[in-house]
Amino acid sequence: MDNSAADPLFQLNTVLWMLQPLHDARGATRPVLHHAGYRVRALGKKLTVPAGVERLLAGTLNLRGAPEPDVLASAPPADPWLVIECKASSFGTDSSTRDQAMKIIARARDLSLVGGSPPGADLPGHVVYVTRRDQAADLQATLEALAARVAGAGLDPAGVGTLGIRVERGVGLIVDHAGGSLPGAAAAALSTQVVVLAASGPEEDARPLYLVPYDPSVAQTGEERALCLRVLLARARAHAASLIGRSPAPGTAVIEGDALLNGATFGLSKFWRDTGAREKAAHEALRFVKASLHSVRGSSATLVTEGTKPRRVEVLLTSDDHRQECAEAIMARPLPGAPRLPEFIEEELPFADLD
Repeated sequence: MDNSAADPLFQLNTVLWMLQPLHDARGATRPVLHHAGYRVRALGKKLTVPAGVERLLAGTLNLRGAPEPDVLASAPPADPWLVIECKASSFGTDSSTRDQAMKIIARARDLSLVGGSPPGADLPGHVVYVTRRDQAADLQATLEALAARVAGAGLDPAGVGTLGIRVERGVGLIVDHAGGSLPGAAAAALSTQVVVLAASGPEEDARPLYLVPYDPSVAQTGEERALCLRVLLARARAHAASLIGRSPAPGTAVIEGDALLNGATFGLSKFWRDTGAREKAAHEALRFVKASLHSVRGSSATLVTEGTKPRRVEVLLTSDDHRQECAEAIMARPLPGAPRLPEFIEEELPFADLD
């Protein structure tokens, strides 16, 4: 059993691969939720509700503030949208995580404000928690108890279900419906265990390429967090060097943090609604690139300046040779604690732009 299944970022990327627009059913990856009609709509989006519901939540349950679940996925016609939250392990009904879960369950029942439905049109949601398989049964019991508390306060809770994930050597990354309810298309897609990512050999584990390689808001072990930051910087480094290499010289190359993050997440950062976390990740990438450029010989002539809104660096390229030297300096800067990362930094992925 691979302990990586307990990492929330591993879980998030597992969910994202289940939602990717891959159409070749013979491949190693099975995007079962995409095939069932679900699409990524947002990452870390606040669940807003009408003012009356807000007052009831605050007054009756003392629940204030909108939660930001990990993934919001639109559904096929007539099915509720999926509100997906990833957890390293189960938690109890009196834990510090309880309030967040209750807010998600209470607010996900009607996503009309979140999804931009026309006035008067309901948009139901269904809550799905993802955790490692050995924690799923306990987590589902907690969610059902919390849903009962929401109902006892006079609010209509969203349906709740749990997915369990595990990694088996020689088999792959396995997801199954571990408890509670799932709406129609999702229930059918996960009616049996699904190998979302097949192992490449009898002695191999299966770890998905991280579409979102780094999220500073996610609680991880120090080792996992360091690895994820290295993946982000490796991809940002390649993207920045390519951008400079395509810039005219003499001229000014403008490298935006948002563009680096977009390249490092294969376009998924456009769905990232947790702006604080997104900006911190973009800043990490931009800071790495800026430090790389300061290592160029005679760097004072490079005139690296920093701007804001959007956060960016501007590089004055004086000649073709200088442009090449800047691009090479970015690629030469070592990653922090850098191991080889070939399995995490592929530049091309076998799917089209997200719809």
